[in-house]
Amino acid sequence: MLKKVLTYTTAFGLVAGLTTASFATDTAAGKPAAEAAGQDNKVNEFKEALGSLNIDLQNVKGDAVVARVGKKTFTANDVAEIMQQTLRAAQQSMGPDFVKTLTPEVLFLIAREQLIDLYLVDQEVEGNKERLLKDPAVQEQIAEATLRVLQEAMIKEKADAYVTKAKVAEKYKELSDQFPKDAEEAHVRMIVVKTEDDAKKVIDQLNSGGDFLKLAREQSIDKKSAANDGDLGYVNEITKESLLPGFDVIFAKKDGKYTIPTGSFSKTPIQSPMGYVILKVEDRRPVKKPKLSELEPVLKDFLRQEAVQKMQEELKKKAGNIERLHPNTGKPMKSLEDELKGIQEKLKAAGVAPEAKADVKAEAKAEAAKTEAKPEAKPEEKK
Repeated sequence: MLKKVLTYTTAFGLVAGLTTASFATDTAAGKPAAEAAGQDNKVNEFKEALGSLNIDLQNVKGDAVVARVGKKTFTANDVAEIMQQTLRAAQQSMGPDFVKTLTPEVLFLIAREQLIDLYLVDQEVEGNKERLLKDPAVQEQIAEATLRVLQEAMIKEKADAYVTKAKVAEKYKELSDQFPKDAEEAHVRMIVVKTEDDAKKVIDQLNSGGDFLKLAREQSIDKKSAANDGDLGYVNEITKESLLPGFDVIFAKKDGKYTIPTGSFSKTPIQSPMGYVILKVEDRRPVKKPKLSELEPVLKDFLRQEAVQKMQEELKKKAGNIERLHPNTGKPMKSLEDELKGIQEKLKAAGVAPEAKADVKAEAKAEAAKTEAKPEAKPEEKK
């Protein structure tokens, strides 16, 4: 199987030229209905023409030979692998509208041609390899690529050695011990409307016995949730900070009782970036502590990042002679971590809690830059 990064521009240009007239259905851009209908006819004509090839990919065996170049053969499995790469490349180079037009048969034809083209280029390279390798620019690119591969290999080696079963279990226990014991999740539905007045009208209908699911289907401007009766599934209290503005009312309490009782809905409109929202809480249940097997992939990724960070810290300590200079003044600077600690201390001293800042790191770096960039006062200006 071929595992190379391919360039698809030529193939897509060719297919786009063949299919643009058939597939350009731009009704959303305001094209006349007659023209759009004509385009639909062209799509059908193209599909009929394609159907005349009698390609039935559902019944193709993986080892079936689908192309030959001299004595070299390519199987359906070879083409299937490239078809996935072709689809991704089409998404990037031609856009989602064009991708919608790529039937499996068209993808098959493109991918097969790509395999043939790549093989022919490889053969040409083999015949010119010795000459090409003498080119200084080629040698430089090979050296850079080799260095990148070796760096990745070294990082992977360090991470693999660091991420043991014992460390994964230890990290799981650490997180498990911190897991909130009384955290809940709520099954939520919503109705979204454009204005506050519209929301009040919906609330009046609900107060009069209106069916929330029916109103969600008929009146919600959020079509995705409306198609599912306004259902948002279960919302987790632990991650409520990531909810849209106003949605934290789901877990809000007053005098020990929920603002939105289970089985009821919000009595006042909730303003959000989507519009004005009415929420209904259908059910509440405790959040189950995830099992080790469920968190293992995430924990491994976390530990790999930790391994890389530790490796970088060790390398910096080993180097010992690292200097960081301010780009404007040339004065010595501390490491990013130390600079941030200093800025956080300043924020605390000023009565601003770092955790209350939207982005402490970004603001700290900006503050550090401003502080270091201030020019020294001239002798006559000093008091």
